[in-house]
Amino acid sequence: MKKREIAERFMSLFAGFEAAHGTHGEPHREADSLKWAIKKSARTLREPYTVEMWEGHLAGTRPLGVMPIRVDGTGMWASVDFDEYDMNLLELVGRVEAMKLPLVPCRSKSGGLHLFLFFSEPQPAALVQTVLRDLAAALGIAGSEIVPKQTAVLAERGDLGSWMIMPYYGDNFGGKLQDQVGLRKTGAELTAEEFLRVAEKARVDDVATLVRTRPPVQPDKPGGKVAREAFDDGPPCLQHLARTGVEKGGQNNA
Repeated sequence: MKKREIAERFMSLFAGFEAAHGTHGEPHREADSLKWAIKKSARTLREPYTVEMWEGHLAGTRPLGVMPIRVDGTGMWASVDFDEYDMNLLELVGRVEAMKLPLVPCRSKSGGLHLFLFFSEPQPAALVQTVLRDLAAALGIAGSEIVPKQTAVLAERGDLGSWMIMPYYGDNFGGKLQDQVGLRKTGAELTAEEFLRVAEKARVDDVATLVRTRPPVQPDKPGGKVAREAFDDGPPCLQHLARTGVEKGGQNNA
């Protein structure tokens, strides 16, 4: 496949706010941390991103950041960002596959995991956030960062959404950053073309179909009290643990 075609497919897959984009320069070491960060060199540019920029991104000449939320409050992709490094990430990838979720795992630049969700048609950012929080809780990673971060953009006020560096940047700054590539549950890395095939096939038509439903509430007996789900008014992560239980040896993580 030609490089231009690959860039065009990535641009279509990660379509976002068209009038601006982000980029960054050399990563820096955060104080009292082993982590390399891009905050000091990150820039937001009020100019459209192009297929040529995608080609440069994939070639490793200039990182490209895209804002997932569009001017009408919808988006074509989203992500659960899991950045806890004391957990077996391949175990999490295995959970995604076992639960048959349309999330595409990809290593983040800091060595964490991005679980991407793609759509065939633009979806409301507010609903996307709700669904991804629920799915994250079901996977046992409640509290993970959700992208898009905003549910609306006030364009008339000049607001912009938060951007995210795209996967498959063709450089890692001398090993300071991790290669941001798709992962199989075996740990094998996906090539750019393999990632595109997997992601395009995983596109969801309507994010509302992913809303997890609770089991019906039944009365204990006629005229008796209603049996409520454990932690019915609590966070989804506790509801999930109450429904599924905790695996032997996993109490501490739970």
